[in-house]
Amino acid sequence: MHMNFASMSLDQFQNHFSTDSTCIEYIFHTKWPEGFSCPRCKHSHAYVITTRRLPLYECCHCRHQTSLISGTIMEGSRTELTKWMLALFLFSRSNKGTTAIELSKFIKVTYKTAWLILYKIRSMIHSSDNQTPLSGSVCINSAIYGRPYNPSVRKHPQEHLLLIGSSVNEWNESTYLKIKHVLLTNPKERHIPRFETTAFQ
Repeated sequence: MHMNFASMSLDQFQNHFSTDSTCIEYIFHTKWPEGFSCPRCKHSHAYVITTRRLPLYECCHCRHQTSLISGTIMEGSRTELTKWMLALFLFSRSNKGTTAIELSKFIKVTYKTAWLILYKIRSMIHSSDNQTPLSGSVCINSAIYGRPYNPSVRKHPQEHLLLIGSSVNEWNESTYLKIKHVLLTNPKERHIPRFETTAFQ
């Protein structure tokens, strides 16, 4: 079930994912695009137990039970799927980031819940990024983000040191891009040590 979220407006997204049943259907097809697969024995058939808030799938072969959201960032959460989906959509569409206060008001959850949702999303992105290193021909450059611009060799507290790296194909086209915020032991330095560049890949 492929959906082009990039072309969706907020209203369109909310109208489509307005119920838990719609979210359940989407998550099921995203988790098991070829149909159910038991995480223990890979059997393709399961009984669906619907006595809980979210369906539970019991493998017809080994009887192993697995939740729809097990192994996802939603695992263990009691927050409605509609709110999770909306949080993911808002996070992916924001150019300046989303704060826990803004998210809590928008999806109508407590600040603590909104903070935890954002923490899980960011942790998942960080983990995924670490598992996808730059490969092949790699180009890395340093950059400084933030104001005021300081022409001296000393770093201003409002300046942030960045490493920007890209895997490049045979046509010199960028195929995968990464940006890393470099935190130095000496916060006043503007020079990024070579080992930071090597570890970045």
